[in-house]
Amino acid sequence: MASDPAGSPGGTADAVDRYLCSYAHLSPSFARYVVNELTAPGLRSVGPAFGVDLIALVRHASTAYRRSLLMRCLLAANLVLLVLAVMLLLTVDPLWFGQAVGVLMTAAVCVGLVLPYGIVLTTMIVAHRSAQRVNGAGGQLRDLASPADPAVERRLAEVMESNVVVFRGGWPFDGCGLPLGSWSIDVDATKAATDPAGNPRQVEPFDAVDLHRELTRAVRAAGIADLRVHNRLFVGGTGVAAVPTLLPDPFDRPASRVDPKALRLGIAKPRPDARTYLCIEKFSWRGELVVSLFVRVGLAAGDLFVEGHAFVLLPIRAEMCALDRLARNTHEVIWYALRDTGRSAWRLLVRSPLELLHIGLLDLGRSRTLAADRRRVRRAQALDRGAATNIRDLAADRERIFLFAYADEEMTLNALRRRVLTGIERFLDQHGVDTTQFNQDRSKINNTNYNIQTALANTMAIGTNAQATAPVGPTGQPALASTSPTTPPTGPGLTLPWAGTP
Repeated sequence: MASDPAGSPGGTADAVDRYLCSYAHLSPSFARYVVNELTAPGLRSVGPAFGVDLIALVRHASTAYRRSLLMRCLLAANLVLLVLAVMLLLTVDPLWFGQAVGVLMTAAVCVGLVLPYGIVLTTMIVAHRSAQRVNGAGGQLRDLASPADPAVERRLAEVMESNVVVFRGGWPFDGCGLPLGSWSIDVDATKAATDPAGNPRQVEPFDAVDLHRELTRAVRAAGIADLRVHNRLFVGGTGVAAVPTLLPDPFDRPASRVDPKALRLGIAKPRPDARTYLCIEKFSWRGELVVSLFVRVGLAAGDLFVEGHAFVLLPIRAEMCALDRLARNTHEVIWYALRDTGRSAWRLLVRSPLELLHIGLLDLGRSRTLAADRRRVRRAQALDRGAATNIRDLAADRERIFLFAYADEEMTLNALRRRVLTGIERFLDQHGVDTTQFNQDRSKINNTNYNIQTALANTMAIGTNAQATAPVGPTGQPALASTSPTTPPTGPGLTLPWAGTP
């Protein structure tokens, strides 16, 4: 049950990679968040990549974060020297030092007032030019930034090709996007079908692993472009120690890959906190739209149970698509940098010591959290090692609607679901199982309208001055047409984890 990457090691989300890497250069807070989440030591898992090149993202974010940190250090040093020069100039009698010293002190103050503009202007120009290179690069994005720690890059490469997901809480699909719907089928696998003459056929024994393998082959043979098919083990964050090879070091993060035997065991003998799903991910619009279908089969006491869950990851948030609004040439870069520097140079200068202090306190807080987690491990206390979410899901929009994209993906989702159901029916028929009840359930599922526009906003207005109001759920967010037992997705007012940090 090995996973099929079905793509290059760099992932399949080309447009998403460029948006995220360029945004890291233009948003120091986002760059810092990426560095902390993907490179800092920890005991919790990292969420699925969904085609994002995490190595390229870490390289660009690390470069951008170092640049931003250097700017803050230079501004803080400049502010300290400027304050000292002003104090000396105001409190010491120039005649006591001499006229030449007074002139030098005045010159130092003037330089201290002008230098911050040069520091901020240079930093902004370099950041914008780095973002421009991301947009214009024809090759690998990784080559445009300095490599990160080899150990970190090896771990991220495993995350990008993972066959296990360690989730937090009780919902295994957190971070997969907005729910589109769920379905399930229960079939008596002991009831024999009849041949054309009306005689009962012989039921050939099979197990859940056999059916799961057949479904995997059927979907991979569908011939759908940009389709990734994985067999992944979903494990609760408090149960990782019970899965062999998943936690090689109790004081480190869980592994991103497990032995194929663990995958088969998650099918044949599912546990309350560990089960294997067939994960089907369809990428389109250069990775900006991802529809995921998770299918699991189970067999107990002659009853065959099949469940399916569908989700969609929307395009990147508008505020993170700065790549589309970048300056087109060097003259525009300099002009925009001069404009932004005039607005923010003094603010950055005054706030630089406090921001450095804030960064230090955040690092101290992370270190204390890590130390507390390690103490819990030493004391054999329960620790949820699951990933709360992933960067791709946090960056996804919650409202923006592209009708053509969603129409394409709705068609694709229906095609994938149809192939899964057809594969099940063919398998049951080959093993002599009566499919009458299955076909009835299948008809109900096929007649269910998994309309992506309805699932996202419940209503949509098209045209000049058109208006649309979505029904409001119990949390104040638009109600979703979903049967999944999950909380409603957070709307555009979501406070992102990197918002408000320096």
